[in-house]
Amino acid sequence: MGMSHAAFRYIMRLLTRIRQPKTKMDDTRRSLAWFNMNAGLRLWYDNIAAITGFVFVDFALALGIHKEQIGYLASMASLACFIQLAGLLAANAIRDKKRFAILVGCLEPLLYMAMVAVVFFAPRELRFPLIALGVLFSAASIHLVKPTIDEWLASSIPEYIRGRYLGRRMQIVSVVSIAATLAIGFIAQHLKGSGAKGYGLLLLTGGVFGVLAVQSLWRVTMPAISAGARLSWSAAPEVLRHRPFLRYVAATTIYNIPFWLAAPYYQVYHLTKLHLGEQMIAFMMAGYFVIKIALLPLAGRWIDRLGSRTMIYLVSPLYVIFFLLYALSAPERSWTVFAGWALIGVAEAGFGVAATSALYSSVPETTTRQAYFAFYNLITFLFSAMGAAAAAWTVGRLEQTLWNLGPLHLEQFQILFGISFLMLIPCILGTSLYPGKKTKMPAAVKGE
Repeated sequence: MGMSHAAFRYIMRLLTRIRQPKTKMDDTRRSLAWFNMNAGLRLWYDNIAAITGFVFVDFALALGIHKEQIGYLASMASLACFIQLAGLLAANAIRDKKRFAILVGCLEPLLYMAMVAVVFFAPRELRFPLIALGVLFSAASIHLVKPTIDEWLASSIPEYIRGRYLGRRMQIVSVVSIAATLAIGFIAQHLKGSGAKGYGLLLLTGGVFGVLAVQSLWRVTMPAISAGARLSWSAAPEVLRHRPFLRYVAATTIYNIPFWLAAPYYQVYHLTKLHLGEQMIAFMMAGYFVIKIALLPLAGRWIDRLGSRTMIYLVSPLYVIFFLLYALSAPERSWTVFAGWALIGVAEAGFGVAATSALYSSVPETTTRQAYFAFYNLITFLFSAMGAAAAAWTVGRLEQTLWNLGPLHLEQFQILFGISFLMLIPCILGTSLYPGKKTKMPAAVKGE
């Protein structure tokens, strides 16, 4: 009896320790762990439900949507970023920002699931506009709270471990992505005969993961600076005067223009032109994540030492080769895209941590931080929308085009990737605007 009572007290002590961290550091560690859980669950949703992912592309094509129209759907998802301004101003009147972020964030997967369910019963001519509206409203829901969540995460990471934590976080994300990609590729490959209904059920399953991802944020403590953040139009001059932040936004915008043009059509190209199966695409992406995982710890350490700018310069040539390989690819040379994604695994390990660390270090720790994230999201998503729309217009005009360059025969998508290849070379110059120095660690931390 006494032993049972002692065991009960021990279990209760453990539970109390979990629910009420002893110190602020314990609370920070627990919050960062749940942020990682959120990222892992979110990845299942993104891998299944992404507008440019192979499951959604299969679903759209099975419904009779033209392959050239996928770019316009990607553009709609990005244009929804304008709703962020309304969300930030509305958040000023809301006391519990954590509850606001979680409840509104849940609308994204729920509206996405509603769109997938409704489109089955629509006439063929209404399917594209219904999907476009569903994508728009679903994306608008997460954009309403995205600056709040971004600032929440940024404020939760201690500055002296930023590079290492982001590297570890991306490593966890990559491991989950491997499992999710392989599983989704296997399932999608075996749904070939089921048409849009089979792909629709898979998309609905992805929506469930999206809901779970948002719900996991209940376990994360919101720092006082995030809970007390307020935004007014008077914050705009402060944002526009903060040179480190403006340099970061300019650098990211310039660098990503070629990627925003090409990204909507990777999976369309894989499925319709290279005729790769979903499982083969999944193996290709899994290889990319394995390489990325292996290099992320090294990337995190080197970024803490060298700074973001040097790291991005080092990996930039790999992106140039990536686009060249895509431009030279063909059904009989599909190995080129596999080689391209292997190179991207190396590049993304460095760029992903470097760019995120640079963003967090460029935003000052003030109560107007959300305004910075809102401005950054607005600019990047606006250019992303413009890039996707420009890509859709371009491939539409190039549908019947064939360029013969010696032994090479370039069609619409290969020409699009060739344009990105040529654009990226001068766009790399934007890297000079990224920060070049890291913040020194406190002496106590160095001695750990």
